[in-house]
Amino acid sequence: MVFSSALFLLYFFPIFFLAYFSIPTNFKNAFLLFASILFFAWGAPIFTGFELLSIIVDYFLVQQIFNATGKRRKVFLFLSVFFNLALIAYFKYANFFVENVNGLVSNWGANGIVGWKDVILPIGISFFTFKKISYTVDVYRNTHAPFKSIVNYSLFTLLFPEKFCF
Repeated sequence: MVFSSALFLLYFFPIFFLAYFSIPTNFKNAFLLFASILFFAWGAPIFTGFELLSIIVDYFLVQQIFNATGKRRKVFLFLSVFFNLALIAYFKYANFFVENVNGLVSNWGANGIVGWKDVILPIGISFFTFKKISYTVDVYRNTHAPFKSIVNYSLFTLLFPEKFCF
């Protein structure tokens, strides 16, 4: 969904706006998260589960970084950064790698040794990934305490007004 689309301007935003200001304060973050997931799923429903799973993994790794001491903190930092970079590497570069391997072997007379279906790039994966990595590093450096609630961390990562306005 795009902010300038008729669907967003005439339906999603007015309904969101009215609902947000009519619900009790203690449910506003949960509602914002629901609306953000709905907004993200509208544009890329196939990747919604992937992003939510990624958020859950990162949330718990960051909690471990905050609670651990010594080298264990670095291990959890490494796991979080590696996990995020591995996801972005797969989605952004898997097609490139397979195409080049197949192109290289085709020079020697073989027809593409790797069978492959193109990997579709999730919307905003770089933004999500680097935002989560910077948060993880901030917690590791004790610049910020981690979010106490997974709802708030998810909202930090997925808040829809921030995502697709560029």
